[in-house]
Amino acid sequence: MRKINVLVCDDQPEIVEQMKTLLLRYEDEYGRAMRILGVTSYDTAEDFPADLLFLDIEMPGRSGLSIRDELEKKSADSLIIFVTSHSEAVWDAFGRNVIGFFEKPMDYDRLCQLMKKFFDLYSIYETVNLEDGTQLAVGDIVWIQVKDIYSQVRLASGAKYTLRRSLSVWESMLPAEDFLRISDTCIVGCRYVARLEKKGVRLDDCEELFPFSTRRKKGCEEKYLHYCRKMARYGG
Repeated sequence: MRKINVLVCDDQPEIVEQMKTLLLRYEDEYGRAMRILGVTSYDTAEDFPADLLFLDIEMPGRSGLSIRDELEKKSADSLIIFVTSHSEAVWDAFGRNVIGFFEKPMDYDRLCQLMKKFFDLYSIYETVNLEDGTQLAVGDIVWIQVKDIYSQVRLASGAKYTLRRSLSVWESMLPAEDFLRISDTCIVGCRYVARLEKKGVRLDDCEELFPFSTRRKKGCEEKYLHYCRKMARYGG
């Protein structure tokens, strides 16, 4: 996994430094490589490609709420954890990209909980590389089917790629919790499953039924139930 870009934005410099210290401790203890930038004004960091933002809700000028609104309008993939010393402010702070809240004074155990949530959800934004250098976002992969020595990958956009790669290699590259290998010839993305049927899987915007192999059916059902519970817990 590549380094995760983490932006800490709070108008109080001491809070920024405390957050950076906690994140460096987490990085050291959990082995999660991060590139951390701490700023007191979001304007100075707009070009930083943040995967995760720790945003103070109440900042002078551009508040955390206004930054959230801007990111959602852009359909940005950055995930947000709001930082606040006023718990009542949380009620206005929910949003599509918001995955949690961190109250001041900051607690390391709470940070660990929030970072686990982030890494559970972030896998869909990871990328895999094709032989020609093309990068595919993991979360865009609807299905992968193999025939003979070639695999075909279908994306949510409708684009398809054909390459010489086995399903076993694909499995080693993709986050296990987010994909189902439903047969010896097919992998499907959990986020695109419309429903599980007796004989196979229905995917969003796909007319065909993707059949289970008999030996994989039960395991796929259990794995998909686990995925649904995870996403319900995280509001995904």
